Amino acid sequence: MLTAPIGEIVNLVPYNSSILDLGGGMGVIAEEIRKHRGYKSYSIVDIDDKRLTEVKKRLKDIETYPGDALDIIERFIDDRRLFETVIISDMLYLCDDSYTERLIIDSLGLIKDNGIFIIKEVDWNLLVKFQELLSVKLFRFTRGRDIHFRGVDYYEGLLKRHNLNFAILRFNRLWYPHFIITVRK
Repeated sequence: MLTAPIGEIVNLVPYNSSILDLGGGMGVIAEEIRKHRGYKSYSIVDIDDKRLTEVKKRLKDIETYPGDALDIIERFIDDRRLFETVIISDMLYLCDDSYTERLIIDSLGLIKDNGIFIIKEVDWNLLVKFQELLSVKLFRFTRGRDIHFRGVDYYEGLLKRHNLNFAILRFNRLWYPHFIITVRK
């Protein structure tokens, strides 16, 4: 977490917007946005209900949705619930390719006109791969059985296949090569 470009994510979020944070179970981004940008509403979706319970203790004004992100997104689409900002941060590496693509494309359907979609992931190197293997497989800090080591090129290709306009920001922090992709609607 110390190397993550949280401030850069926060700076991309419009002031006082409605936000959907997919995989944001620890609430780190939510806390920073609250401090520096404010929000009209904040909804966190995470598969780990224990994390959401802990977040709710600290951030009482947010909505939490435990469960599968695609299922919850489908409910939001059915209810025509839209957001000005949708964030997916450090989650997609735990999802297979077809789930990842569907999650990204379906999430775009939840963004209001002039809204922003933010994806934050890591461009893998050997040290980061080793650390994540320990985190996920041995210590089980995150819920997920498999790790899908995809670089920024994978996401760039996926977004181009869907004819989306996007920007990529890259950040090297210590041994972590982070990237943020933004899609504006």
